[in-house]
Amino acid sequence: MFVGFIAVVVILLVIVGLMSSGATNGSGGVDQTKATKALSEISALAQSTGFYKTTTASSDYTGLSVQALIDAGIVASADIYTVIAADNVKVDAVQVTAATKLVKSKAVTGLYYNVVVNGTASSQFDLTIAADSDDIGATSTLGAALEKTFTKLAGNATVNSGTVTTDGSAKITF
Repeated sequence: MFVGFIAVVVILLVIVGLMSSGATNGSGGVDQTKATKALSEISALAQSTGFYKTTTASSDYTGLSVQALIDAGIVASADIYTVIAADNVKVDAVQVTAATKLVKSKAVTGLYYNVVVNGTASSQFDLTIAADSDDIGATSTLGAALEKTFTKLAGNATVNSGTVTTDGSAKITF
């Protein structure tokens, strides 16, 4: 009986060990969880940006920028990151211009959001997702998980993930 008890304990320890080794920091499950949290942030930012339209005289997105969201009290200034020239913050492998203000992701280190009025219709806006390639490499599983998750917005927005499909960046038009 004592041997049976020991065998059950050993089996349980092996199962727990296998479960914990499957949840390492670089595993797909952790990356997918981060991507899902980022999607929640993006949805919340898109909804908040939609409120911006109600604060303008012409009820459109004319003048929309991250600074305009700060001025309207929609985004806190503490949640802003200003790009510097030495950064590796990129969208589809193209460096984001220095001095650009971006909203920092709270869910994923190295992920940033920019909002601007759509170039063709002031009734729409573009939410561009930029990734710091030091944190989210161009071939990382996190970048791939992020871009896969962005496509879930396709029903509500036009999602253009660009040509680099694993860098974690995208352009979404709402």
